[in-house]
Amino acid sequence: MKLRLIASLIHFGLSALVAMVFSGVVFGLWYPNQLDIATGVTSIFLLVLGVDVVLGPLLTLIVFNPLKKELKRDLFIIVMIQLAALFYGVRSVYQGRPIYVAFNIDRFDLVQASDITPKSFADAKLEQFKSVPRWGAELVFARRPDDPDERRELLFGALSGGADLAYIPKYYDSYSNNAAFVSAKIRELNELIGFNPDSKAQVERLIEKYPPAEFGYLPLRASRQDMTLILNKKTAAIVEYVSLKPWDY
Repeated sequence: MKLRLIASLIHFGLSALVAMVFSGVVFGLWYPNQLDIATGVTSIFLLVLGVDVVLGPLLTLIVFNPLKKELKRDLFIIVMIQLAALFYGVRSVYQGRPIYVAFNIDRFDLVQASDITPKSFADAKLEQFKSVPRWGAELVFARRPDDPDERRELLFGALSGGADLAYIPKYYDSYSNNAAFVSAKIRELNELIGFNPDSKAQVERLIEKYPPAEFGYLPLRASRQDMTLILNKKTAAIVEYVSLKPWDY
């Protein structure tokens, strides 16, 4: 039993190390700035890691016996089961990772990899938007079409369940080239108090940290939880993602 416990603890330590590495990739590169909260991926991924980290060492505790001829085979099978579960979880998280934070008329939309079809990327006008970003969410400007008929078709399509402006790379443009337009839409930070009565102290700290004369906010619409983006009024640069309600619904 002593040898089993030692083997199980070693297995647990190695499993935890692998879990920490993948957690760093997921929450540091694919879902930074609290985007894991916005998409609801946190609980799913942590559940996968928890099962993976606990299952392997537990099975090792059960089967480990240095006198057993099939020990190497059994340990190999356990590791393969762990890796398969981890691969499945990481692959699912990767396929749903945020790829764009797209400015859409008067707000931002968080676009995930599963939201855009390969054909939509092929129709993009600018070369940098013809392929899926691999690491992190890129900041883009979704430009409304100039043609009134195309605008109307886009609007009715979105209302009937089709893709909205922010989810069509064909309309993507450089964010930096449209910073002045974004700046004109930035809202005042004190509006957040009315939307977050239970978090008034947090909003007041935010206002103290970011002087309202220089900073404001815009909403970020996401699949699971909408968030608030703090922006520099002059440059339209996003300086912080905050888990506060950006509107009254």
